[in-house]
Amino acid sequence: MPCQAREQSQQQPRRTPRRRRPALRQIKPQHSTATRLPAPSLLGNSGLSLPSLDGIPTKLASADNTRRAAAVAALMIQAGVLDWRTFAPASDAFDWLTTSLKSICPSTKHLWFHLDIQLQAEPYPDWIFVEINPTCAGYVELKPILRPLATRDPRLAASFVHLFTDACRFGRAYDLMDAQQHLENLLEWQDDDPDCEVAHIPMPETLVAITKTKPLPQSQVRQLLASLPLATRRQWELLLTTRRLAAGPAHFSLPEPVNEYLNDRGDTAPFLLAAWEKDDGITTCFDALAESINECEYYPTWFGAFQLDDAQAAHGVFRRMQQFITWQTAMDQLLEAMNAE
Repeated sequence: MPCQAREQSQQQPRRTPRRRRPALRQIKPQHSTATRLPAPSLLGNSGLSLPSLDGIPTKLASADNTRRAAAVAALMIQAGVLDWRTFAPASDAFDWLTTSLKSICPSTKHLWFHLDIQLQAEPYPDWIFVEINPTCAGYVELKPILRPLATRDPRLAASFVHLFTDACRFGRAYDLMDAQQHLENLLEWQDDDPDCEVAHIPMPETLVAITKTKPLPQSQVRQLLASLPLATRRQWELLLTTRRLAAGPAHFSLPEPVNEYLNDRGDTAPFLLAAWEKDDGITTCFDALAESINECEYYPTWFGAFQLDDAQAAHGVFRRMQQFITWQTAMDQLLEAMNAE
């Protein structure tokens, strides 16, 4: 498995707003004055030929979706998310918004997310839904970081694991707890079906012991950090920064019945695999998940919703979206420092 990223079974393409065509914009055909050549005969000498397509528009646009895209773009400009100077007067609002969304979630080295805005979703025509989902999972090994800390003080290693879990709360990092839950599910299936054979998947004992250790108080952690190597202190600084950015609510409540829009979703797709070492039991369980990752529609890593006539709610959604993107950048820097070990 690569050290930097583990692709899920099928990498999801970057989503763009779903464009429906409830109405067509009237486009006046521009007739060419050039001489048209006769089309080739279809049925021998029958005299039937292909009609000429000169002057017929080759692009059809949904007037309603273009209007909604323009309204969403205006709200994003007001919230400071989009730069109006990148819009060309001759541009189509839908196409410009589609292109602009690709640049909002930054392309980072260790994390990959895409932004999706649903302009129309049945049966909620008055709502705009905003989602951020991972396109694949990042990767980090905890052994190089935690083993030296555990040698100095097992509680220091436990503190790092505790803070790292908090720092990942904006999304789902697949870790030891997820792998243990996977094994429990397999054993339950075996109880229901005695013919089902469950392979033994050992978990890293050192990591299991660390997670069962009580973390140190923050005051003692700060005292110990002064005696640690510079690279280790840098990891802790980035860890505390990322944890602070993730301290707010990961999601916010949606009013009913809009919350039903997400009711049929599955679990959240992991944005990160936090293994102990290469090809360990955690990785094996993650691979089993990756094989079925596209069998259902996953719950978004981050989401928001607003109505077009509620500018205040829209600005709140886009402010929280920017907080997520700031967290993503900090998390990527943390993973860069952790993977440098």
